[in-house]
Amino acid sequence: MKTLKKLMAIAVMFSILTGTFVTANALSLITGNESENVEYFKLHQSAENGNIIKNEDGKLVFDFAAKSSEGVRTSYIERQNLMIGESFCFDAFVRFGDISKAKGAILFRNYYVDTNKYYYMITFDSGKMKFAADSKDYDIPNDEFRIKIVVNGNAITFEVDGQRVSAGSFSSSFSLEPNVAFRAEFDDSLCSGGESHFIHMDNIKLMIDENSDGICADDAEFYVDYGRERIREELVLDPFESLTAKIRVANLSNESKAVMFVDRENIAINKALLSPGEVKTLSLVRSDGSVTANNRKDYLLWTDDGTITPLKPKQTIANDGVVIPAIAECRQMLADLESGNLWLTDEHIAQMKSWLDSDSDTYDEAFDKIWQDIVDEGESLLEEAPIDYGTALGVQPAGKIYYRIALWSTLYRVTQDERYAERICEEMENAAAFPDWHDEHFLDTAAVLCGMAIGYDTLNTYLEDVQTKSSMADAIYKMGLSPALEIYRTGTDTWDTRETNWNVICNSAVAMATLSLGADDSYPDECAEALNTAMRNLRIALSKFTVSGSWYEGVSYAGYMMTYAIDLFGMLTNAFATSFGYDRMPNLLNYGDSIIAQCGVYSYNHDDCEREEAGSSPRFLWLAKKNGDYALGRLHLDYLAENSATFRDVILYDPVFKTGDISAIKNDFYDAELKMVSFRDNFENNTYLAFNAGSNLSSHSHLDMGSFVYDWGGARWFEDLGIDNYDLWHYLDYNAYKWYYYRNRAEGHNCVVFDTCRFDGTPATAPDQVVDAVGEITQFHSSDDISYAVMDISSAYESECSAFERSLFLDKESGAMAVRDNYELTSDSATAYWFAHTQADIELADDGNAAVLTQNVNGVEKKLYVKMVGGDGKFISMDALPLVSSPNPDTLADNVAAGLTQSKNTDFKKLAVKIDITKGSHGLFVLAIPYENKEQLDDIIERFISFH
Repeated sequence: MKTLKKLMAIAVMFSILTGTFVTANALSLITGNESENVEYFKLHQSAENGNIIKNEDGKLVFDFAAKSSEGVRTSYIERQNLMIGESFCFDAFVRFGDISKAKGAILFRNYYVDTNKYYYMITFDSGKMKFAADSKDYDIPNDEFRIKIVVNGNAITFEVDGQRVSAGSFSSSFSLEPNVAFRAEFDDSLCSGGESHFIHMDNIKLMIDENSDGICADDAEFYVDYGRERIREELVLDPFESLTAKIRVANLSNESKAVMFVDRENIAINKALLSPGEVKTLSLVRSDGSVTANNRKDYLLWTDDGTITPLKPKQTIANDGVVIPAIAECRQMLADLESGNLWLTDEHIAQMKSWLDSDSDTYDEAFDKIWQDIVDEGESLLEEAPIDYGTALGVQPAGKIYYRIALWSTLYRVTQDERYAERICEEMENAAAFPDWHDEHFLDTAAVLCGMAIGYDTLNTYLEDVQTKSSMADAIYKMGLSPALEIYRTGTDTWDTRETNWNVICNSAVAMATLSLGADDSYPDECAEALNTAMRNLRIALSKFTVSGSWYEGVSYAGYMMTYAIDLFGMLTNAFATSFGYDRMPNLLNYGDSIIAQCGVYSYNHDDCEREEAGSSPRFLWLAKKNGDYALGRLHLDYLAENSATFRDVILYDPVFKTGDISAIKNDFYDAELKMVSFRDNFENNTYLAFNAGSNLSSHSHLDMGSFVYDWGGARWFEDLGIDNYDLWHYLDYNAYKWYYYRNRAEGHNCVVFDTCRFDGTPATAPDQVVDAVGEITQFHSSDDISYAVMDISSAYESECSAFERSLFLDKESGAMAVRDNYELTSDSATAYWFAHTQADIELADDGNAAVLTQNVNGVEKKLYVKMVGGDGKFISMDALPLVSSPNPDTLADNVAAGLTQSKNTDFKKLAVKIDITKGSHGLFVLAIPYENKEQLDDIIERFISFH
């Protein structure tokens, strides 16, 4: 057989019913081209038009009888981006309650040829039918009959009840290109008497393009279990998602059947011969063990009430190697667990004690320092009162419960000092007495749930009072797991399957709680179900890391959620000696590269991220260990030598990190998916420039396309203001009000803003960049001396400009940076503002052509010289406040009633340029250089210009 490059597309309908296997049968196509994906069909239905799609005797039914509106009824199957080959086959039954009233059609829409036109394969009218191959009218033979349409190249044939009735060829004007949809339409008159009229598809019929190699299973009746998060009864995995996976196959026919699965790239064939009624589990292993991206597909789920539900996953999941245990397996694994070893194992505790033994050869001074840090912190917290519920729990109080219990649990397990155990117990009893854990904002619940899970495991052998232990278990279930299970079971659109940090935080917390309760044999069935579902859901969000390891919501949210995930991964590993592949997801393991890339003196706090000292994180230790690349570990140990440690540093510590080579960490970073770039000279000087051209409309995004931050000499000179107050009215309303707030607007960033109309005294409400704009990095150059990148951000300014290009440069020897804008104004006139926010004092110089910025950095005065190169404008200093023509959300009624105002940004100023311009080409080139290197300015300007 020749190399398999052309793939078949199989529409697989499947069912998971208790004790019953039901087959669904569907139209199937063979692709005639090279493809990265195995293609499937997805089902569309239009309930408002009266269509019902249901399971009738194991058949996929399009029922046109239900009458809920006037006009044409339509149901259809569609698979966009399906590359049709030379051949395909459609095989279906049609039933009419009254043949004389038949009026409708079976059509194919060809999106690429004509998106607004359907190609009529068969038409029905008043007891007659007409085929596309000729103009003759044929009698509809019966009230139910079988139609088969076969296309081979340009040839088309029609069969009715197994007999060929018509044949011909496609006209030259019609070509079967990508994006073909099958559709059935029937006129409302069909239902005038309430008769049932429908089409159903029966049997899987596959055809292969005669010019391609492939494998098919003719008439094979089987289903493949699929790992969608709503399916909780079986181990269900897409065989093409994992390096190693298991699939269940059922033969529902009365004859022996051969089922074959193909590894698309390596021609590895997995074969199974199934006897009638036999169900078999097959293990699939890619022959070369490679990891390649693959989209999760669309399927139909047959539910036990006889309906068919289309499942359209929201996410694309990489071929990541994650395997989730079935509910029954989860139940058994939890039953086999030993309580008390989930947070810290006995072996790990013995190792830590050896590092703390000053008389031992394994004594570790660095670890001793880290340990003493958490002892000091734990002691200082012992005397504080338990966390108060308040009027509503809130994220911060809940987070303190989590942190305290985890800290004291670490100290207790190593020292066996019962003061820590008593304090854990007090905090847990206090939380158990809360009216709830604020599950309507499940982030609060998640934090308490994590703390309670860790504490319950830690106190398992300490607690002798059975009643106290039982009440704690009941609280964990009733106020944490039970609300989570309700969401899992009903599919409420909250956090469970989101692609945001909520998914990771909340599902991690649920999974941690199931481990603690399950290990103690409390609520075993519920814990098994919740563990299975939480682990499935995690995969949805964790697949959103880019190939470069970035999290699209920003570094703050990535850090927030990964704290929970890493705690969970640790507990899973302690429990089962595996985290089921989550700690091997390729993109996730690149996360460390992105963290480093977004850390200058402060974090790169774009979008709704907080301005934080970049410092370091225990996450570095986890990533260093998982990747076997200890540079990140060494970087964090160096940080801990001068800064206080946390309990997670103690848990994740390994002396091997001391061998890491920090100089091996890349100084420049480019994420092609997020369109984010950062440059750095080295980690000693930490001169740093970061910017982005990414989407303006994603979770927590701002209108900040082209904005940048710049650090030099231990200070941040050009700032991103980051997040404002979430309590502000409609602060997260991406449809309108989010763009009223200064920190979310382009004017609140280091961007260009255009005012193309005269201010008439009424603030405008329009966003100052296009909300759904997506930019591109068109050039990226990394070197040891000068690094630069060019952004095309025209889409952000399309209402004012036909083109907008921004270039940013970093000279790593002098520490100089530059930003250069070129744009084509299409408006007749405008006022253009160039903004750069700073906490430095601004002194204008050289008649407004330059400015000197001054900051006190650790008691040392440092200066930055900023020069405008060419251009007609002058520098001015402005307060970091909205323009008079900008919206004023402080006047919104709800903000007034709550006494809330947006940040006044009193710590910041704006170095700005204001220019009145007319239609045509314009540009601005601004260079900033440490004042001590000012004499190099002219040479550096020439160098920058020569690069671009």
